[in-house]
Amino acid sequence: MDNPIDSTSIKNYFVEQLLSGVYDLFLYQKVDQQVYIILNEGHQYLLTNTTYTGRGEVKEQGQYQNQLLFLAVQCEALKKDIDLIKFDEQSIMQFVTQLNKCTNPNKAVINYYHKAKSKFEIMAFAGAFPVISSLQATAEIMVRLSYPKLARNVYINVGLHYSQTPNVGTGYSYGNFVYQYKTKDVIFSLPVLVQYNITSGRVQPYIGAGFSIMKWDQTYTYYRGTINNNQISVEVIAEVGIEATLMKSLLIKAAWRYEKLVQYPAIGIAVKF
Repeated sequence: MDNPIDSTSIKNYFVEQLLSGVYDLFLYQKVDQQVYIILNEGHQYLLTNTTYTGRGEVKEQGQYQNQLLFLAVQCEALKKDIDLIKFDEQSIMQFVTQLNKCTNPNKAVINYYHKAKSKFEIMAFAGAFPVISSLQATAEIMVRLSYPKLARNVYINVGLHYSQTPNVGTGYSYGNFVYQYKTKDVIFSLPVLVQYNITSGRVQPYIGAGFSIMKWDQTYTYYRGTINNNQISVEVIAEVGIEATLMKSLLIKAAWRYEKLVQYPAIGIAVKF
């Protein structure tokens, strides 16, 4: 998606109306950021915030405070607090409401804003990653909860997680004999993971942290035979990944995870129900 007024060609966009008055306020959701549009007697003012690249460099310089300062030129009470206005629905709506009251106190301001409701969805994921002589396999099914009123890009994931991580290594016996061993770590867990999506839009990198009740089974095979280890414990989880939406309920997901041990990245398909 692009900006609503980036060219002279006619385009159609879906926007959400937040306020109606002398100045009308609309919200337009770009792929990677929100844009507010203020309309007044045929004039339109685009409000954007500064965006950054993954390396922290400025991608697009925001100008919403300059635009608000220009609109508030006749309202002294509004101009003094421009630097304190945040780039979110409540702050921008409050400014435009006060702007309407300042310019025409006799005209009613209609508020169309609806508070974001909590969301509940079920997500299933299956993925794998090729490693030496085998595959790391991962599967999970989780309930994903979010409450946009508190945090738009934060989710709580609760469910069942399975992973199988193979590994090949080299060891030394007491006689300094070099031998090769293989391990296979199988994890079943009940995780609670807090996930933060760094960006909005179709492609969303994320980080996550939490804990789990975990059952760990390890098979260790070397020249003397096979040793089996297993235990049940409470473990810390750390996860870094990316989710890319193909369709409304279908995503491509890649995730690196630490849970008892460092697992290889799992790349696969996620489905929302």
